[in-house]
Order: sequence, then C-alpha cells, then structure tokens
Amino acid sequence: PSMRLNADKTLRVVVPTESIEWVTSPSSGVWRRMIERVGDEKARATTIVKFEPNKSFPEHTHEGGEEFLVLDGVWRDKFGSFPKLTYIRNYIGSSHAPNIQQEGCTILVKLRQMSHTVIEEPHTSKLIPEIENTSLWVPDPNISGRFFFQLYESKLEKVFIEKVNPNIKYEIQIPNGGEEFFVICGSIEDDLGVYEKNTWVRNPEVGKIFNRKNNTKDQVCLIWMKIGHLNSDEVGI
Repeated sequence: PSMRLNADKTLRVVVPTESIEWVTSPSSGVWRRMIERVGDEKARATTIVKFEPNKSFPEHTHEGGEEFLVLDGVWRDKFGSFPKLTYIRNYIGSSHAPNIQQEGCTILVKLRQMSHTVIEEPHTSKLIPEIENTSLWVPDPNISGRFFFQLYESKLEKVFIEKVNPNIKYEIQIPNGGEEFFVICGSIEDDLGVYEKNTWVRNPEVGKIFNRKNNTKDQVCLIWMKIGHLNSDEVGI
C-alpha cells in the first residue's frame, strides 16, 4: 500500500516541522521533512525539501502542478533566480530543471494539489515584501497591526501572507473550505496551542472561531495562509 501521512483533509493537524527527522530522497543531496502525503514517489504531498549546494537536476514535468515557498537560499531554474520568501506556482504540465547553486535552497512545496478546472499560467512568482515596506502590505481595516499580502486567488483557493505585529490579538473564523497555515517567522498562539516558526497547521472545521495573537513581545510574525481549498477538485493521486 502507498504511504498515507496526515492524509485525511477533514481532520485538524498540527505539524511542528522542526521536530521531524530529515529523510533522504531518491535524488542525491535532497532531504525531506514530510508533512502530509498520499502516495510514494508519485504523491499528493506537502513537504519541506532541502537542497544541498551545487546540485542540478534533470528536467521534469508537474503532472498535478506544484506550488512552493522559498524558505532559505535561492531557487534557480529556467524561469529565473528566486530568493528567500518567493512564492512560486508551476501549473499542471509545466516543466523545469532545478539548478541549485552555492547558497543551497529550502522550500515548502505542495504537489498535485492544483485543478484542471482553474487554468493558470505555466509559471508565476511573487516576492513577499520586506516587513518594513509598509506601502506593499494591506492593513486589516478592523485590526491595527495586522496586514496582508496576496499571493494567489481563484474560485478554489486564496493564498496570502499575514503579517502580525507583536502583542496583536484578533479573532478569525474558519471559512468554507477550511484553512492551512505555515509560520514563516515569529510565533502565533490561539485557543488550541502555540505555533512556533516552521509549524504547519490544517484547520478544516468550517465556522470555528479562533482567538489568535502574536505571542512575542518584539518580533513580527509572518504566516503563509491558504484558505477555502480543502474541498477543491485537485488532481491528487
């Protein structure tokens, strides 16, 4: 039977990825921390992948699409060079040959989670602005100290970065299609726990209300958010 890890999208999951062992992949110099997975090497998956410096890879095609966030280093392929905090979407049928240079690269990547019902460009990328660049962050009209930067939106999902200043408290309600988030930096807390840097969370319970806050005294928290997507007709496995 193929691997199933946190595969039931109707269940809440919290994965503090720093506590997961790095495991080798079939490609030399590539390490993985698996977050959710259905399938073996061909899988619907959410994974943190670390590429050692100076590794290049053959051209491959994304049968189910690929989206990823550069967490560290620089990602390079035929589409360009993409530094830390770039969000990239490579649509179904797109292809590339990663070419990692001396900086190495670590990414949070989601595979086979796009849909044929929403046609996208073969490749798009967006660089998350510097925290201090206030002109590019959209303020929450209701909560002073909370800001947004949109990455992607379709009828199936909305992907954005949430910036929360220290000690800011706010209430959220889980939307139709649920939410998942990944803490890029800082720490966030709600009624059910504390989520440190590099923690991934899935909240599928529509309508549930959470009281959240940035529980640091002096650090901005950046959170990669994806909402409305848990019921989408993704390619899957």
